[in-house]
Formats: sequence, C-alpha cells, structure tokens
Amino acid sequence: MGPDQVRRALLDAAAILFAQRGVDAVPLREIATKADVQLAAIRKYIGSRQDLVLAVFDDLSAQLAADVLEHPLEGHGFEADTVAGKWARIAASLMISGQSLADRHGFNPVQAIAQTIVDAPMGSMTRRPV
Repeated sequence: MGPDQVRRALLDAAAILFAQRGVDAVPLREIATKADVQLAAIRKYIGSRQDLVLAVFDDLSAQLAADVLEHPLEGHGFEADTVAGKWARIAASLMISGQSLADRHGFNPVQAIAQTIVDAPMGSMTRRPV
C-alpha cells in the first residue's frame, strides 16, 4: 500500500469510527487496525491525533461539498453511514469539545449548499409548503 492509499485508509477508518462513537471515544490503535496499517502510520502520514481529527473533518467537508455541488437537489441524508451524517457527527463532537471550526480552510459544505441556491436558475428550486 502506497502513502496515498495509507492516508485514504486512515481517513476512511477514522471517519467511520468517529461517526459511530464520537471523536474522543476512539483509540488511535483501533483506527490503525480498521485501516489495516501499523499504528505508527498515523503519525507518519497524518500527524498527531488532533491532526487526524481535523484531516478527517476537512476530508468529509470536501466530499460533502463536492456531492452537494454535483447533486444539489438531492437529499444527502444524515445517517451515520453517509458523508453528511459523518460530517455532522464529527462537527458536533468538535464543537462540543470547544474546537472552533470557523478557521478551517478548504471547501465548506454549508457554503456549497448556499451557493447552489444562489446559482440555481429562477424557478428551478421551488418552495415546498411548511
């Protein structure tokens, strides 16, 4: 497995486990085991635990934003196994622990959702009764 594949495996494994049990409840060793890599690979390819948490959040943000832009009128679901669900659970966990997300760089899914509304042709997004 090359460096890119190791990093991807770690991000995917951490996203699943963080969404299922919360960021603070998952040991790094469990993430490495789920990713099928050695524990030292986390530090080598990502960095510290905090670096991993933020890398997972940024990766999910990019995935969710791209999905929203590609499919703006489709529901994205918030179940724990969806990108939106993982993103929401990890964002909530970070905010509860006092982590500010305002300074995160990259593509923000909330901005992507807003941009789809701004860019939509008039009449293509109809209001539904509340």
